[in-house]
Amino acid sequence: MKRINDPIVHVDLLLPPYGWQKKVRYPELEMTGPDQFDVRQLERWIHPNGQEDPDTFGSTILEYLEENSMLTSCLGVRDLLGIKRRGLGFFKKHFQGKLFFGWRSVVQVTYEDAPDAPELVVPCLGLFTGEVVLDWRGVTVTWDSNYYALRFPS
Repeated sequence: MKRINDPIVHVDLLLPPYGWQKKVRYPELEMTGPDQFDVRQLERWIHPNGQEDPDTFGSTILEYLEENSMLTSCLGVRDLLGIKRRGLGFFKKHFQGKLFFGWRSVVQVTYEDAPDAPELVVPCLGLFTGEVVLDWRGVTVTWDSNYYALRFPS
């Protein structure tokens, strides 16, 4: 039980988090951020419009984060993997019911059926079929108020 209650997440900065992705959008940000953090201190951020507008696309959020120089304070894929490694009980205790995104690690992918139309995707962490899963979501789809960017405190 102590493991679930310990709020510190350790980040493996040597972990190669990419494989199928084609191009990292912000390579200069990939090795930034702390090597450990307290999940109780993380900000759960949504776009100022509350992401209630049906036209709040991931691209709208990304543009806002870029324009307001907020990407450096966002978690990245290695941070999300650190949280995932803590396990199901830890995730349920600290992050239940929502999807959490690591906007510092936006990547470009190319799909076999659309090789001339690369898409930007952002990593997310959530509960799927009773497991903590790291997945990727395209920025061309809409976001709602259950989709949080995780950010380090300012």
